[in-house]
Amino acid sequence: MLRVKGLLHYGLRVPSLDAGASFYSAFGLETSERGDAVVIRCDGRAQDQTVLTEGPVKRLHHVAFAVEPGSLREWQRHIEGMGLRLLDAPAEVPGGLWLRDHEGNLINPRDEGIAPWREFGTTDGQDANVGDRIRRVDQACWLTATEQARPVLSALGTC
Repeated sequence: MLRVKGLLHYGLRVPSLDAGASFYSAFGLETSERGDAVVIRCDGRAQDQTVLTEGPVKRLHHVAFAVEPGSLREWQRHIEGMGLRLLDAPAEVPGGLWLRDHEGNLINPRDEGIAPWREFGTTDGQDANVGDRIRRVDQACWLTATEQARPVLSALGTC
């Protein structure tokens, strides 16, 4: 049975690759050029999380999913058997199969492996609001809170 193994990356079309790369770099992500695209990675991950391509307005360009290595021919038969048409790969993001979902979004199954997850607590030194430092699995803190929750906007005045 064919199954998607996981999300590889999403593609954004942006008006300026330079501005996009500058923003995401200043935001703390690693950026690099690859052909006519800019790829973005989180520090410590050996996998692209976002691929920027250039276009007139910012919008979602595609979503890439990992499938079992070596299964693209089987996926092609399956997709065509569903009555869907395969498309040519965009020049900026070659590889895999390309099709549109029922809403017209580009979908890109790729027979690539997924980068391994980091262990909890292995982020490097910034210590600013890093969510993987403490395991919070199965903890519903709101059930055991000792203080009444306050709306965030209350400190800003009334709306």
